[in-house]
Amino acid sequence: MRPAPLANEEGRRGVLRKFGYQPTHKPAPAPLPSAAWELLRCDFSAAGGDTAPALDELPPTVREQALAYVEQRARLDRLMDACDAAHLRILEAGPLPALVEAYAADRDAYEDAVEAFGALRVRTQDALDTLRLG
Repeated sequence: MRPAPLANEEGRRGVLRKFGYQPTHKPAPAPLPSAAWELLRCDFSAAGGDTAPALDELPPTVREQALAYVEQRARLDRLMDACDAAHLRILEAGPLPALVEAYAADRDAYEDAVEAFGALRVRTQDALDTLRLG
């Protein structure tokens, strides 16, 4: 018997849970940016090796980078859910070419967004580094 569709993704989802991902069958309300940043900021360092400051403690230019990072993480959840939905359509209807192509497009969009998330992480850390040099 095949594993449940989400079983294949459990390892990836487990990692994402620490950053606030919650799989559901309906879109979750977007958390407040400050709450989302609280989950994400542990991945960054600030002056003296401390964890990055809270969102409301960041200067405007650094806050802008942090907000972009938060928004991209939320976008990743939506794209992952789109991949799941496309995958389920294939499981239900079979590997019809149009369904496989739709899944491939959703998966490509997700992978591109992951790369953008990585780039935003670097830019956010660079912005936080300006606080050290300051």
